[in-house]
Amino acid sequence: MTRTFRSYLLIRATTLCLVVCASLSALSVAALNTEPEPTYDVRVLIDISGSMKRTDPQNLRRPALRLVSEMIPKGATAGVWTFGRFVNMLVPLKPVDQSWRDEVKRAVPKINSVGLFTNIPDALEKASYGWEDPPGKTVRNMIVLTDGKVDIDKDPAVNARARQDTLNRLIPRLRAAHASVHTIALSDDVDAELLQALSYQTNGRFQSVQHQEDLVRVFLEAFDASVPGQQVPLGKDNGFSIDANVKEFTVLVYKTPNAPPSALQDPNGQSYTAALHPDGVRWFEDKQLDVVTVTDPVAGAWKLLAEVDPDNRVTVVSDLRLELSELPNTVLKGDALMLDISLQAKEGLITNPDFLGLIDLIFSQNYIDGNKVWQGKLTSFSDGQIKTPKDGIYHARLQKSLLPGEHAIVVKMEGRTFTRQITKQITVIESVVKSWVDAPKTDKAPFTINVKPLAALASTATLTVRAKVQGPAKTVQEVTLVEDDQGGWQGHYEAFDGPGAYRVILQAKGATLTGQDVKQKIGPLVSETPSPQSVLSTEYDSQPQAAGDADEPAMGNRIENEEDPLNTSYPDEDMQPFDELSQNESLADRADEELDEELGDEVREEDKETRAESELVISAEEDNEGISPTMKWALAGGFMFINVLLISLGFIVYRRAAKRQEQEALVEDSNLEENVLSELSLDAEQSSDEDVTDAMSNLADDIEAGMPNMDLTDDLGDMLDASTK
Repeated sequence: MTRTFRSYLLIRATTLCLVVCASLSALSVAALNTEPEPTYDVRVLIDISGSMKRTDPQNLRRPALRLVSEMIPKGATAGVWTFGRFVNMLVPLKPVDQSWRDEVKRAVPKINSVGLFTNIPDALEKASYGWEDPPGKTVRNMIVLTDGKVDIDKDPAVNARARQDTLNRLIPRLRAAHASVHTIALSDDVDAELLQALSYQTNGRFQSVQHQEDLVRVFLEAFDASVPGQQVPLGKDNGFSIDANVKEFTVLVYKTPNAPPSALQDPNGQSYTAALHPDGVRWFEDKQLDVVTVTDPVAGAWKLLAEVDPDNRVTVVSDLRLELSELPNTVLKGDALMLDISLQAKEGLITNPDFLGLIDLIFSQNYIDGNKVWQGKLTSFSDGQIKTPKDGIYHARLQKSLLPGEHAIVVKMEGRTFTRQITKQITVIESVVKSWVDAPKTDKAPFTINVKPLAALASTATLTVRAKVQGPAKTVQEVTLVEDDQGGWQGHYEAFDGPGAYRVILQAKGATLTGQDVKQKIGPLVSETPSPQSVLSTEYDSQPQAAGDADEPAMGNRIENEEDPLNTSYPDEDMQPFDELSQNESLADRADEELDEELGDEVREEDKETRAESELVISAEEDNEGISPTMKWALAGGFMFINVLLISLGFIVYRRAAKRQEQEALVEDSNLEENVLSELSLDAEQSSDEDVTDAMSNLADDIEAGMPNMDLTDDLGDMLDASTK
């Protein structure tokens, strides 16, 4: 009896040891998946040259800087420099805390417009000190606001050399330091090409302020690109929900000139104002905006008592974080973006399928320049159950919906008791070159093809460009492009196919200045032979243009139908694909066929689809040739009746099953989310034997059953088509 009891104890102890070891092993894996939050190093450079009196007469640079100082998270490193002829450190570079914010408040009145020059190179040089070493886990960002060009001397040659030094030395140095430079242009006289080079070559954002009153908002967008924040969405009534995991939240409120004072109402009905609020509330008030920060907030439904503005927001500091893989600020049309989306707790990546099964993951893309919004859910169902990724990471792919212009990507994760949201803005660039055709002014003069690389993205040293022309009678010729003295290419062709419209297709291949592969088809560029009525010169501008712009070049912003979430038809239906045109050997040799293959792929695919549809219709008609019209109607009616009957029966069965499943799920899931969150912080040493045994038993059941994995690598453009608003 004693030996049997001892054997039982030994087996029991061994089992318990194995269970505990397995639990600790699982916790170790979770710890390995824990990604520490990055630290941020943000350096702000503000132009104080004399021209700012004209471009920023209200001196909105002051509230813009105050806004950033209030929004930047505690613990980040930040500093502020001003520059004119000389560069001055306005606020020392050091960790952000309340004393640093107080220094910003005292320094803001010193922002003026008295500088004699615009020493951009020296400002970049001095503000980037300390960035010689690798950044480690620190994310480095620089925000540069200016209204001018490199202007350090009265001699234009000196300025030109300083500008070239910025391009050749400073930008590569900033890129090597893994620093992103976000530039803001405050006038039409600014050196946009230089600012674009600073941003595009360092994965920063370039923005141009169209209206002076927009400066604060644009400045905030540059800050968002530097320090992306966790948000909770504001409802249409300015209500928002704060969960128990939130340690601090900050409300940003934009105000109109005659707006009443803002107020904030907590879940207990108590109202806070700028004049009256408790010690745990920090309130910054300005004519244009309010920034309210609440520490250790009460969980529940809060409400902002202010005018509704689409740019109002609530950012939170919490251990429960929505994570989105790093996205570039600027992409080329045709590039694909892969998104990894996950939810992190203090202990690490959340992979519990029961918890993830209660979450809705919603993706939306606001095509700002196209005035379109696409939205859809990334969570999916299989056999009536939500599919969750085994590793806790959702994957999605963007390509077809990335049309040229500005986009806002919003990812929102909604649970039973919490909501998290991340917003990311990106710019999609049409092409790495700017190209246009100058039509002849006389019958004997040639057409001229002009191609110029965007200096911010590429050069003749990194790209090759080929051209092919189709005449009015569908004859095709290749045009040789040669480098010109302006840093681009030129090519000429005569009206070889008689009077009418000539169409040019270009292909650019190579790499950007940052090493990104480029293979783009550009065009068609359309130009016509001279006529008594007009001479047409059409330009294909690689810069994004607002949809519906009156001076948009004809045939310029071409959208291939198979890559367009808007289902826009191909604009040049008369143009034949190159593979058919190349069959004339007197006009095209093997090199031409190769060029046709490269340049005409999308057109040819569209033509193949059209022919396939035609063949399908013809085949269907041939199959029905021996059937009388009366029999066709009878068969169609019979099939329709059977389909309706089957659908009705299926719907009844589905509704009954769904109702039964819903009733069962309500009992099980009412408090599951809170339980899972508490289980994530469960201390194994404090767990009872029964708790650990039950947990391991459940885990074994899950493994035996097999948890479904979800890899949403299908292009979101297809999915979003059905959700277009």
